[in-house]
Amino acid sequence: MTAPWNGRPPAPLDEVEGWHCFYDLDIGITYQRWRPKFGIWMTPSNKWMAPAEITNGEYYGVVLTPDQIAAQIAEAVKAEREACAEVCDGISDTAGTEWRDGLKSCQHTEGKMDAASLCCEMIRARGETA
Repeated sequence: MTAPWNGRPPAPLDEVEGWHCFYDLDIGITYQRWRPKFGIWMTPSNKWMAPAEITNGEYYGVVLTPDQIAAQIAEAVKAEREACAEVCDGISDTAGTEWRDGLKSCQHTEGKMDAASLCCEMIRARGETA
């Protein structure tokens, strides 16, 4: 069995002001702003609650702002695009090796190399992720 929650965000989040989601027996699931300077929770309507007042609480996690969510999505999309472009780079490199080694006809490998290079360029040129 896990130890009861102490009513504070886990370290190092207890040192940073921000929104969090938790459960309290008296109010149910709630999201509140942690105010580390004062060691209290603030509701969206600016009512405060001390950590000791939380009854049978369970901490769920940080609540991200729309800007934080958008930034995480943008970073994930950028990483996925780069991974796709790297696959195309590999196809182009393989086709170049096949052409140099004479394993495939020149027309076949040249077309494969060109197509893979074009795909790579187009993926990387997609611009903003949002």
